[in-house]
Amino acid sequence: MRRQRQPSIVQCEVVPGPDELSCPRPAFGDRPRLCADHWKEYKCLTATYKALTEKAKQLYSEVFATDWENATLWTVENVNSALATARECLATLDEEIYSRREHHRRFFSQPDDRHASHEEWIRGLRKKHSEVSAIANQLRTCKAKLLDEERQRAEVLAERLRSYADVAVIGVDGSRHHRDSGSQLKSAYGSPRFPRQLCVARDHMGSRCESERMASQPRCQPHQIEHDIVLSALRAAESAARSLEGRVSQIDRHRHFQSAYTLQRAIDDIQTVSSYQETCRKIRALSADHDRLSGKDYTDSLPVAARLEVGAILNALYSIKSYWQEREANPPRQSQNERPHEESESEGGGGWVGSLLGMAAIGLSLWLGWPSIGRS
Repeated sequence: MRRQRQPSIVQCEVVPGPDELSCPRPAFGDRPRLCADHWKEYKCLTATYKALTEKAKQLYSEVFATDWENATLWTVENVNSALATARECLATLDEEIYSRREHHRRFFSQPDDRHASHEEWIRGLRKKHSEVSAIANQLRTCKAKLLDEERQRAEVLAERLRSYADVAVIGVDGSRHHRDSGSQLKSAYGSPRFPRQLCVARDHMGSRCESERMASQPRCQPHQIEHDIVLSALRAAESAARSLEGRVSQIDRHRHFQSAYTLQRAIDDIQTVSSYQETCRKIRALSADHDRLSGKDYTDSLPVAARLEVGAILNALYSIKSYWQEREANPPRQSQNERPHEESESEGGGGWVGSLLGMAAIGLSLWLGWPSIGRS
């Protein structure tokens, strides 16, 4: 009777990383064909980029929700808020593009219909990114114009104050004396008054401080004290970020090699990257306060965090953590193909094959009438 051919076992089709070997475990299901462990990783990464998709949609709608045709909204506070939303939207779109590309590279090695749909979605995200970038540039221009108008108003006010000395020297009879008569009026009216030198700092609403500056400093006393505290904290935060930057860069290079991780290492790396992210946020807030107290236009200075893609690093680490938690909770069971080999070793080299051969030898000896094997 002809033996029926057994169906071939499909191997897991996950795309290994640079330092990974191909997964030898059997796969199940349709595209992508994955083993149980890599199927869990697939679901985790899919949930990650879908969450980024929802967040990006929300921020994108917020960017275009404001009606900037209404001139009453043109305030420094409103523009700053809209600019912050645009920056967050751009960062989220970057993270979504990165997550989708990594997901597709990991689980789809051959182009198919899903590949075309994937590329079309990425093009749509890049289009949105360009649109939000254009809005952000317009907001920066608007903010610069508003601040320039404030400076012009301050200069006009200063000019009026400088002209106060000339107004003060008008004679009793209404005639204006020349500046050289100031020495004669000085004895009668005291020293000529000069315009007040105002503090350069701004409040949290963007309005210029109206207090007089100290003699040797560009700020009033309260703002000078605040400036010194902010500057000290900013330098400490920048030092902490520099000390963490090397470790985070190393984690960024190694996060693609899931097989080299353990659960504890993933937890430790998440704590390191989270601490670095929080430090960068602190630097961002302190930089804004420092610029405000210096009378400067705020520049979003977060170079290291933007370069290292902290959000993408954390997403990868959380995926690795979930993967190893699942493995510890449900350790992979041994396949049937491997059990006979282990049983033969545990039985001292005999195993089930040796048992069958022994039984066959005993039966043959009884049939031929030989003495029983092993009988004394």
